[in-house]
Amino acid sequence: MKSDNLRLKLKVNVHTWARLTRLDLQNLSVSLGNAALKFRKQWPQNGEGREIKATTEKITRTLDRTFDRRDLNFSFDVIEEVISYFNNLTKNSFFIDSISSEIYIDRKGNYSTYYEYISSVLTSYSSYISAHRPPRENKTKIINKSTNINKNTLNQTLGDIVPGQKLAPIQFSVSNGKLYIRRQNYKSKREDRHLLTYGKTALQTDASSIIESLGKTNVDPRLSVAIAEIRDVLGSDADVIRLGMLSTTCDVLVRRFNEQLPETISAKFEAFGTNLSMFVSQFPDWQKFVTNADLGKEIEYKDVSNIFSVGMNFVNLLKSNEDLIDPQVPKSIQLLLEAIRDPSTSSKRAIFGVVRTLENLIATIFTSFGNLFGAGFTGVSDGLKVSAKWATIMFLLTATANNATTLAPSISKITISDWMTQASEIIKKSIGSGS
Repeated sequence: MKSDNLRLKLKVNVHTWARLTRLDLQNLSVSLGNAALKFRKQWPQNGEGREIKATTEKITRTLDRTFDRRDLNFSFDVIEEVISYFNNLTKNSFFIDSISSEIYIDRKGNYSTYYEYISSVLTSYSSYISAHRPPRENKTKIINKSTNINKNTLNQTLGDIVPGQKLAPIQFSVSNGKLYIRRQNYKSKREDRHLLTYGKTALQTDASSIIESLGKTNVDPRLSVAIAEIRDVLGSDADVIRLGMLSTTCDVLVRRFNEQLPETISAKFEAFGTNLSMFVSQFPDWQKFVTNADLGKEIEYKDVSNIFSVGMNFVNLLKSNEDLIDPQVPKSIQLLLEAIRDPSTSSKRAIFGVVRTLENLIATIFTSFGNLFGAGFTGVSDGLKVSAKWATIMFLLTATANNATTLAPSISKITISDWMTQASEIIKKSIGSGS
């Protein structure tokens, strides 16, 4: 009887936590929206100020969904979706420059900056959910097969299902009908910036030295490609999680091709890897990513193999659609995949990084190219009156839907993947009715 009472009390406490957390997130959303309006006259022409306000309004609508008190997974799903929206805003340049250091007062009267609150408190929310999420039951899909999906409902329906991009090695954006890697600006403590600048410069110099040394050997060229990408990312002052994952890829490649490397170059790699790990460890985004990765569950080798296979399918798909995809996108994804090529040696962080990147890729293709596809029905988007390009978008969406359906079961233990299957069905149905 005591154990039954304890379980009931724990369940009630978890439901209470979800309810109070929802109120905290609502308070943060309203406050952040007001902070954006405060700087309205300084909103940049690229729309980043407007994006903050629009996102907070979307968060409010998301939190207004009815919470089923019996279904913790639904409550947790909504909270995690909202957290992803807030995390994405921390990469917004206008937020970083104008709002991140503004003071936020939470519901309990505690003071912190917006960046500090989003970075620390929301991470603790994610950790709580990981620790208390109950097993999922097999339920009927949200979208009924008889639902009429057409040009007028496609974008809205996808918007209700597809989550925002998550903290990951790579995020994506679509500009003028083409997919690019989205720059993720990192933020560091003001007092650390001088040392970090020095460390970044030293790492770039070391990377160039290693590339020069590798050029005098017959070692597999993937090592040089990985080091060159690290050097380029260091020069961009962004994408610290991508840097950390590229470091993992380099470690894997060095072990794989160690017999081909002279001892002097092996020593350079070892020192470079150590220094790069120390560099990325200084950033809150990397610490948050590592925490989330380490909390994830172990998955079977067959699932890792499937994740790698689907990832390579995406690489080939993206390479074959240069009109819609910037060449850097498949190149960078392929480098991340090298870290999980061998399931028996793949780390939880490497697997988590690849999964998060593929999630972001699928979400971006579904929402952005889904919007373009919907626009193509009425010809309101420039260029989409050309049937060849429209057909290419249809092919990209269909192939992405097929890959997403194949990927979803393998990643269900470490992330919420139900939306992939639901959105894939919508995409296939809308293309079937619109072609």
